[in-house]
Amino acid sequence: MIQLESFARFRKIDFLALAILTVLWAVATTLINLPNTQLTFMLSLAITTISVSFTALLIRKIGAVILFYFIGSIITISFNNLIQGYYKILILVIAGIIFELIFLLSKKIYKYNIPFNLVLAAALSNASIPWIMLLFTYSKELLPYTINFSLSALLIGVISSLITYLIWYNIKSNKTIIKFEYSV
Repeated sequence: MIQLESFARFRKIDFLALAILTVLWAVATTLINLPNTQLTFMLSLAITTISVSFTALLIRKIGAVILFYFIGSIITISFNNLIQGYYKILILVIAGIIFELIFLLSKKIYKYNIPFNLVLAAALSNASIPWIMLLFTYSKELLPYTINFSLSALLIGVISSLITYLIWYNIKSNKTIIKFEYSV
């Protein structure tokens, strides 16, 4: 059974935490992606995965990741982080929906295995981004690059979400985190 807390309403503090995490993500990915190389893009993708995973672990409500991606894509629409242009909103929201669906379904199957749920959702959501990008800019020449990019994004998703969970495991009993989780 899926925990009822997943379907609870968002609190004001959830929106505040979501806004802070989104702004931190936007600033970090924009600054990292200034040289605009392939390495900085991959690093930007890793920071995105860490931010999304941390959002899912901290807020623990359905729709938090979708909101994160939606707000983040609107804030950074004119910046060259991850994706450029108005397609960024659609691509990141679809990636957020994929994350949420996989995270929710894996909670149903693997009830108490949070690291597996998180890693699976983050990795598959990351791996879907190149394919979603290809949907909006279809070209046969991009297909081999999309496969390589998707596999790289999958690996980055696994590593980044594992790092996030290890950090979360060490800070989840912190007084500030506990106060956040149990505040009204």
